[in-house]
Amino acid sequence: METTFAELVNDTIVFAFRNGTKETFLNNVHVNFALSYNDIPIWGPGAKARVYIGEGGEVVGFIGRFWEVRSAGEVPILRPEEAVQKLKELGYGRSVPREMVSRVIVKSIELVYYAPPPDVEPTQLVPFYVVKGVLVGKDGRIFDFAQAVPAIRS
Repeated sequence: METTFAELVNDTIVFAFRNGTKETFLNNVHVNFALSYNDIPIWGPGAKARVYIGEGGEVVGFIGRFWEVRSAGEVPILRPEEAVQKLKELGYGRSVPREMVSRVIVKSIELVYYAPPPDVEPTQLVPFYVVKGVLVGKDGRIFDFAQAVPAIRS
């Protein structure tokens, strides 16, 4: 498994007072790392590595899990266009029911390894496609979507 720097984040909290004033406070600073295996991104709830930094640069917390990845073998996977077809069968997520969609515009499709939540044992990384795009509702509203589609050919 490989880790690379992804971003530095300053989390802030805004307090709004009854007198109409607002104050912003720095809650924490953290560094997010992207995880990958064989140059394929690891995606999902178990694909997080975050280091929290306190005053003076002291490391005050960590969220994530690093594990040794061993291949369990090769599996046949769908071609990207087959994953888009499977997306039509699965639906486009919770934001818009399938029957309310008049048009789908796929903007990107990326092969990833899906990592389940860190408390799930044993951890297996499974090939998925992450399909991102735009849904046009029958009422004309437009919604962004990102949906994971299992990539293993059944």
